Amino acid sequence: MQPLHGLTPDIMAIERDAHRVPWPASVFGNSFGPRYRVMGLFVGDVLVGFTVAHVLHDEVMLMNIAVSPKYQGKGYGQLLMDDLIQFVSDENGHQKDKLFLEVREHNEAAIRLYLRNQFEEIGRRPGYYPPVTPGDERETAIVMHRPIK
Repeated sequence: MQPLHGLTPDIMAIERDAHRVPWPASVFGNSFGPRYRVMGLFVGDVLVGFTVAHVLHDEVMLMNIAVSPKYQGKGYGQLLMDDLIQFVSDENGHQKDKLFLEVREHNEAAIRLYLRNQFEEIGRRPGYYPPVTPGDERETAIVMHRPIK
């Protein structure tokens, strides 16, 4: 795992390939700063996945996690989650108290990953996400929290 310090074509390619409604480059551009932790997972010299987390005082919000479809199903999503959970649990001895995320209600693969990692649903935001297909209804976000031990 390595910190990523700026937007690259590799990051954008993974984002476009891994998400049905990808973030635009302008959103990514705002994610490289003092309150963000952007980590990349490399196999050799190939970026295969990343996480973007917003860090504010004692809270961490997972904003984005993606693994290139070519590398999905090989445990790389779990490695990204392990890295984030380790960061939250023991950031140089300064444990964070809260780890949150939001996920589309129909993103079953992501929800399975989060449940496997002891995330719990704590709420829903109806109509939060834009539709996948223009003309469809907006999608509900499931808000999840992982208790820090």
